Amino acid sequence: MLKILNFTNHFEIDCDITTWGENCTQNCSTLCKNSSCDYFTGQCKKGCKSGHWGEFCNESCGQNCADQTCVQETGDCYGGCKEGYKPPNCKEACSLGNYGFNCSEKCSSQCRNSCEPTSGECINGCKDGYAGPNCNKICESGTYGAACSQTCSPFCNGLRCHHISGNCYGGCTKGYMNLLCNETCPSGYYGLHCTGECSTHCNESNKCDHVDGTCFNGCKDGFLGSTCISVCTRNTYGQNCAQNCSLHCATNNSASRCDHRTGECLVGCVQGYKQPFCLERIPSEGSLLTVILLICIVLLLALIVVVILFNKEARSKMYTQCENLSRTNSNKTYSNMKDVPVQQLPTSISVKDLGSYINTHSSDFFQDEFKRISGPANVTYEVGLSEQNNRKNRYKNIIPYDHSRVHLQTITNELEDYYINASYVKDHQNQNKYIATQGPNFVSLNDFIRMLWELRVEQVVMLTNLAEDSKVKCEQYWPKSGTKEYGTIEVRLTHTKNFTNYIVRFLELVKDKEVQKVTQYHYISWPDHGVPSSPWALVEFEQRVSAIKTSTPLVVHCSAGVGRTGTFIALQNILQQAEQTGQVDIFSSVVKLRQDRLLMVQTAGQYEFLHVAVLGAIACSKATLHISNIKYLPDNQTLKNEYLTVCSVISTLSRTKEEEDNLEEENVNESENVYENFKTDLRNRFPTIVPSDKDRPMLSCEPKDNGDYINAVFIQNFDKKSRHIVTQLPMPTTVVEFWRLVTQYNVSVLVAFETDSMVKDKTVSKFAPSSAESALKCGPFNVHNLSYTDDNLWDEQSLQVQSDLAKEKLISVTCLYVKFTDLDTRKHVSLLKKLSSYKLQKDQKIVYMCRNGATYSGFLCVLSLLMERLETESSFNVPLIVGATKTVRPEVVPTFSQYKAIYEILASYNERQDENHLPVSVKVNNPIFDESQTDDANIYCNV
Repeated sequence: MLKILNFTNHFEIDCDITTWGENCTQNCSTLCKNSSCDYFTGQCKKGCKSGHWGEFCNESCGQNCADQTCVQETGDCYGGCKEGYKPPNCKEACSLGNYGFNCSEKCSSQCRNSCEPTSGECINGCKDGYAGPNCNKICESGTYGAACSQTCSPFCNGLRCHHISGNCYGGCTKGYMNLLCNETCPSGYYGLHCTGECSTHCNESNKCDHVDGTCFNGCKDGFLGSTCISVCTRNTYGQNCAQNCSLHCATNNSASRCDHRTGECLVGCVQGYKQPFCLERIPSEGSLLTVILLICIVLLLALIVVVILFNKEARSKMYTQCENLSRTNSNKTYSNMKDVPVQQLPTSISVKDLGSYINTHSSDFFQDEFKRISGPANVTYEVGLSEQNNRKNRYKNIIPYDHSRVHLQTITNELEDYYINASYVKDHQNQNKYIATQGPNFVSLNDFIRMLWELRVEQVVMLTNLAEDSKVKCEQYWPKSGTKEYGTIEVRLTHTKNFTNYIVRFLELVKDKEVQKVTQYHYISWPDHGVPSSPWALVEFEQRVSAIKTSTPLVVHCSAGVGRTGTFIALQNILQQAEQTGQVDIFSSVVKLRQDRLLMVQTAGQYEFLHVAVLGAIACSKATLHISNIKYLPDNQTLKNEYLTVCSVISTLSRTKEEEDNLEEENVNESENVYENFKTDLRNRFPTIVPSDKDRPMLSCEPKDNGDYINAVFIQNFDKKSRHIVTQLPMPTTVVEFWRLVTQYNVSVLVAFETDSMVKDKTVSKFAPSSAESALKCGPFNVHNLSYTDDNLWDEQSLQVQSDLAKEKLISVTCLYVKFTDLDTRKHVSLLKKLSSYKLQKDQKIVYMCRNGATYSGFLCVLSLLMERLETESSFNVPLIVGATKTVRPEVVPTFSQYKAIYEILASYNERQDENHLPVSVKVNNPIFDESQTDDANIYCNV
């Protein structure tokens, strides 16, 4: 009982806790907790009974509250929602794409459309390659596709294939090809990867079983075995080698007495027998005279008859004969034109037309043309196939031809003999300039070194890694350091130079105190059976190899010594051809290589890549400028040709990539990782300027981070990896990711163009404090202003960055806000000098930014890369650097005006590298920099 003061009538009333109001006449709501309420208002001040809310507890909690209780003031469910309903009041079903308790679970990205909000089961089933109610399981091994209803090809290695596309993981079993392994080898090929060529000695030439190479209808005369690559055994010949050489053939030391195909005696007959088969005796002298006399009498009688008949009909037939002769000659001419073999059709192309030729032909065209390339007829492999030499072959089906194989000197040691799996290969002028060979295996390791020694080899080009895909591709034939013995020869490693895509090793071979120097050029970025992602690194590699002339053969090897090896040799040969004739005949060049070694340029992909590499190499072939002659620049037309050729290469690479994407969209990781998973449409200022997965920096993620994506790319120089980063100016949706990039990748210098656009462009976010501010908060990052200097061409700011997640770690960054975007030479020379004053440590990086992450940031990045080359190599090659950069970011250097300005700026920089002040004017004595040539600004690189 409680006393209530009645202020109106000034008396006290005793009320029960379950009543309220004047004279305690009102009962509290039974839904109030303990049925008690406020004595003046009747409101349930101590809460409501379970399942109710409101001032008077007269509202029901949502029936979808997990524990049927809710907040009295708002009705929000205390313990969250039942599965399938959204907090806080649990009255609405989960939004599309969410399900479960509090709608906290995301529908599987593998659902078709959305999922059931309670259980997460996919309403319309799963995308191809996924199964289970929630589509969170990939197809069981051996199945793929829609509802996992399709079965991997029985010709997949291991019967395993990609759960979406059905592409076989381990490639195909022997005799099958393409990604699904559902096609047999094309006619004329067999075996693993369809790299075996049917023997030309099959009865049906070049036709054999696609699995093991067995000739369908046996062998031609003189050959035996299922694949018809073995010649008849000694002193046998003919079909199935079933016939014996004549006993009257003269002996031929240890070799067969007769030709294994025809049975003709090779070195004549014993006395008294007739050549060529030595089966008939030579008649005696008397018999011979009789025969001769009879023959003469018969011939004389025949001549008399012919003369009589001819005189009788000569006149009547003369006209007819002339007419027939005319018709006959006319028919022969037409027939010869019609019957020209396909591979003899003209394939020569003018150098100036090569770019348009490549861009107007698809990958299918090059694949079809590649199929027309054939090997030589009537070649033998007897020495390489012999039992004692077969173990020296890394691959049993890659054997040197007998006519072109390298002969080592015969020595007495049984472990080393004259055979090595290596072939002399001719250059464009038919000189044995090259030796194409396999990467040595364990058995042939010493022979390989002996070959280098005996042939006085000065240069070796290695195009494979020692191991690829966990398989040994080549034995190491040099020491890791110091000296190592290989048979009777010591190999000494004197020093090494490391570049991004290759290594140069300087070796010395020592025998009996005699020293032979060998330079090894080891390209490390070329996948087996594949091609590099772009030609520029290989072009630069080829230029380094060609820079040093040698009078001895250049040894080139990969693993098998045919695919990558053939492509590199073809590249050099075709460049030689282009230099001497102004024409290139890539098809005929490959055909010619195969006269000396089988399968040179092994795949259609390598053949197509060869075209692009030749085009890129031609653009760069005469563009290297040394510091001593940098002021003698190419004329304007030469520079235009350079630029347009680079653009043609980039266009081809873009087209090839688009064709590959169209063939297999479901396997394009960029599409899944960049666009779908990280919703990058909100993070790209321009949707057409997007990095590929292989070129972008991956951000490491904390729990609250929004994925690993940022629209940025690494730009590599050829001697430093991933030091330069080009990106767009931060957006409101990416400013946190921007500082994650800076802190995670040890960025010490930022160069920003177009920062004045922050005022009018809402997509450009403020990412650092202004000169008047001490700090700026960007998500978990605290960006502190240490100093700010306002200059004529740029502002310079020193920043210190600290993350809430790692407060003990402070990052120091210098930011240049560049105030110009024109191509003024003096300004850019001054900017380059400013950048060179920052002495970056080995692992520190520099970031270049502008609105689109390409036009201005990319231009300065290219200049910086060329300056590095000038400092380290005393030379530079503009199309090489521009091409490599545009491969990663095609929108860089979009006009010829920028391309031409690169030469002008570098020439001016070099002229004034000893000056400590900005030049008042820049004078370059070259007509290409005549500012009246305004049409240059209208030349664009259409990619």
